[in-house]
Amino acid sequence: MQWIWQIILSVVLIIFILIRYRLFLLHKRQKHQLYIIVSTQEQERQRLAKDLHDDLGTSLSTLRLYIAAMSDLISTQNEDLKQIHGNALQILDTSIRNMREHLFQLNPKIVEEHGLPSAINNYMFKMSRFNKLKFNLHDSHFPEYVSPEIKINIYRIMQELVNNTIKYAEAKSISIQLMYRDKQVIFIYEDDGKGFDNEKIKSGYGLKNISTRVEMLGGTISLDTKPGYGNNVMIEIPSSNKKNHVR
Repeated sequence: MQWIWQIILSVVLIIFILIRYRLFLLHKRQKHQLYIIVSTQEQERQRLAKDLHDDLGTSLSTLRLYIAAMSDLISTQNEDLKQIHGNALQILDTSIRNMREHLFQLNPKIVEEHGLPSAINNYMFKMSRFNKLKFNLHDSHFPEYVSPEIKINIYRIMQELVNNTIKYAEAKSISIQLMYRDKQVIFIYEDDGKGFDNEKIKSGYGLKNISTRVEMLGGTISLDTKPGYGNNVMIEIPSSNKKNHVR
């Protein structure tokens, strides 16, 4: 009878190992799919930014040159036409500035060129010009050798969170902490807004997008919020290359 039990236990063990292995393969396949989704989004943003810059950007700049050149043809006595000309230039200048801002959001080269803390500071400065929010960034000597993949995804997560705060939270201030500790990138985001019911916002597109990016990088996300108490988001991402280059 003992050998029968040994056979049964062996079969159970083999089945258990096979199930674990299949779960491992499934998890690996899911991470690869997440990587493809996020990478495709980033590539599409970069392609769109390039198209806008090469086509629309060039056209707007050329149009401005033509409109500016018309000033010499307008009679100084025709005040109405001068006013129309001035208004047209103002509107065009505003459009060009807005387009450049959109290009920056689509393809923030500052992350690669000057590092993540500088990119976040720059974004905060730009946003503070259009909102009454106060921004604070605390970065504890964030290292530049953190992979570009982590940096661009943290930047995108920050954009998503700020956008949600502006749209829904009615906050007065936003605080961001960026740290590197024990080979972990730690990103903490807080606002003093009205907060949300944690269960109700879990299905929101913004949070899904953030969770997808964090999971792709092998990290964890913790959300602490409730009505009347603001929002606190903590993200931890391992900096190991094996975790951050899913294939």
